[in-house]
Amino acid sequence: MSATQQELDRLASLEAGWESVWRRLWEALDERLHGMLMHGSVGDPSWALKTQYSMLGDVHRAQDFICDLLVDFHRRAESGTLLAGFKGGPDQVLAFLTAGTFVRHRALDFTARQARVGITGMPGGGTPTPIVHPLEEEAASSIPEIASKGSCAGVDVMRYPIVISWETSRGID
Repeated sequence: MSATQQELDRLASLEAGWESVWRRLWEALDERLHGMLMHGSVGDPSWALKTQYSMLGDVHRAQDFICDLLVDFHRRAESGTLLAGFKGGPDQVLAFLTAGTFVRHRALDFTARQARVGITGMPGGGTPTPIVHPLEEEAASSIPEIASKGSCAGVDVMRYPIVISWETSRGID
């Protein structure tokens, strides 16, 4: 990305015109991240993950990761914290934002979140296991006619999926 120090200062302080600087930086970040994570180009049969990012599984999940990271960068740009702590010049901004260890740690975090299906903050290490109650108990108490019939339009009430209500202060109930 070719930018001047004044443009980076405008982005860091959210002065008028920072959005155009961010757009150019976003494009450069997207291109750099694709180059860091994958060999080849889109549509090329040799398009594959680089070995150090194999934890992502495939190029599709790698693209999801890149999108997730760029969304986080955008959030930080909008809040004015994207370049917090950056002391370098315009030619160093991409290396600052996409340092190899940073991207690798974020990829590991992304993979861990995906393995948990996006659920974070689950109890662990000696905390009680969650209590699960079936949906049909709710259905039986709130819809008496379904409970009395045992089914509704051919749907067996006893086969409803469970409902998990979760309050972070109390854990899963």
